[in-house]
Amino acid sequence: MAKFYTDRYWFKYGNEWDEVECTTKVWDSFEKAQAYAYRYAKGVKFYYVQILDENCNLLWSYNYMSEEEDFRENKETQKEENAEKVTEDNSEEKIINSSFEDISEKSLIRIGNTKHIEDYG
Repeated sequence: MAKFYTDRYWFKYGNEWDEVECTTKVWDSFEKAQAYAYRYAKGVKFYYVQILDENCNLLWSYNYMSEEEDFRENKETQKEENAEKVTEDNSEEKIINSSFEDISEKSLIRIGNTKHIEDYG
């Protein structure tokens, strides 16, 4: 059974200059993790929430400005786009999935006990 992790970031005292705390929980399904994320994605202390799969791939995120990003669809599209057909001399076609890094525009950086998302785009 697949596991999903929610990382919820929040301001310790509700001010933008406060420390950012993180709460991590484990869920059985993506829908339960997303319901939890929506339930706690409000208030002056809320900063950011993300859902990761068991391989720590970012699947979904939601921030304090109500910007929601779903990365699950992008991965499937990238895999299809990266599949290239190569014709050899004997006219056999093989599909070669070129390897791609899931960095695209964002990269997860761990500093101490907190995670930070940096935008490279």
